[in-house]
Amino acid sequence: MKNIGIDCRFWGIKHAGLGRYTRELVLSILRQNQDFAFTLFFQKGDFGQDQKLLKNHRIVEVEIPHYSLKEQLFFGQIVDRQKLNFVHFMHFNVPMFLQTPFVVTIHDLIKHFFKGKPVTTRSLPIYWLKYGGYRLIIGKAIKNAKEIIVPSYFTKDQITLEYPEVLDEKIHVIYEGVSSPYDLNSKLKT
Repeated sequence: MKNIGIDCRFWGIKHAGLGRYTRELVLSILRQNQDFAFTLFFQKGDFGQDQKLLKNHRIVEVEIPHYSLKEQLFFGQIVDRQKLNFVHFMHFNVPMFLQTPFVVTIHDLIKHFFKGKPVTTRSLPIYWLKYGGYRLIIGKAIKNAKEIIVPSYFTKDQITLEYPEVLDEKIHVIYEGVSSPYDLNSKLKT
C-alpha cells in the first residue's frame, strides 16, 4: 500500500485561502482514496474540530512555522523519516533539503512581478533578503517537484516562461473546486 504524505500546516480558515484550499482538498482526497495510507502533517493542534474526520489517518504534529528557517532546516527531516512514497505540498514552501519525492501546488507567481518598496512595510534590506529566500525556495520547488499542480493555464504559462528548463508535461492544470453550499452541480442533483 502506498503511503502518501500531505502537508496540512495551512489547514483551516485562520490561514485564509490557502487554509480553505488545504482543508477542502485533503478531505476530498481522503474520501475518494481508501486504498492509500495517508500521513498528514499538521501544526500542533490545528486540526481541532476536524479530528473526527481524520481519525483513520496518521497525523504528525509539528511546531514549525511557515516560511521560517526552521521549516527549511528541520521539516524536511521530519517528512523524510516517515518513509513516504511521495508528499504533496499545498504551497511553494517545500523544504530545500527534502529527500522524499514531492508534488507541489503553485497557485501563482505574483511575487515575481510585484516587488520592491511599493509592496512591503518592512525595511528594504529585510524585504530583499526575504525576497531572495522566496526566489530560491520557489525555484528549487518548481525544478525538483515530480509534478506541479496549478489552478490555471495562466499560471502554467508563467511557470514555463520563468523556468524554461521545467518540462511542460509535469505541470498539470487542476481547477480549484467549489464545496457545497456553493456547488451549483450539487444543487441541480437534488
